[in-house]
Amino acid sequence: MNRPWLVAALLVSGCASASPATQGSSPTPTQATATPVAQRFVDVPPAVTKLASAYGDPWAQVVAFHEVGLRPGESVSYTVRGTATVNYACNSTTAFAQVNQQVVTGPVGATKSFVADAGGEIANVIAAAPPPPQDASCPRGYAIGIWRIRYDNVTLLDGTHQVSESVPGSGGLAN
Repeated sequence: MNRPWLVAALLVSGCASASPATQGSSPTPTQATATPVAQRFVDVPPAVTKLASAYGDPWAQVVAFHEVGLRPGESVSYTVRGTATVNYACNSTTAFAQVNQQVVTGPVGATKSFVADAGGEIANVIAAAPPPPQDASCPRGYAIGIWRIRYDNVTLLDGTHQVSESVPGSGGLAN
């Protein structure tokens, strides 16, 4: 027996006999509603990467980010958190010599707010400074300075929407 064909034929004939909608049958016109998009971090645009590269403090942990899915004009608070290990030394101002070396490990962080553009996006940078030396005093003819730094466990948090992502740590040596 060909019952599947019978069901299909009834469905087609039922659809064909339905009367078309007449204009004005609805009291108010329906409007398209935007599907909400979840806030999320995406790839950083080249212009923001360039801005991060030009940041003035070579020892700071500079985090470039790009978040989408925001409301246009919305203010969003971002926080960068992590841990830094910094090697400080008293460097000679007249010769190549170091004295009074010290290692400082501690939390770092920075918070800043930005406003979403008309497309509901924010692309910018936030920088976290290293922890200060425990003792900044140096003998005459020497100045305290960083000669090595490492950042670990760095996280970027959108505190407004509780969206976060891990950020690669950075580090380096003095020239």
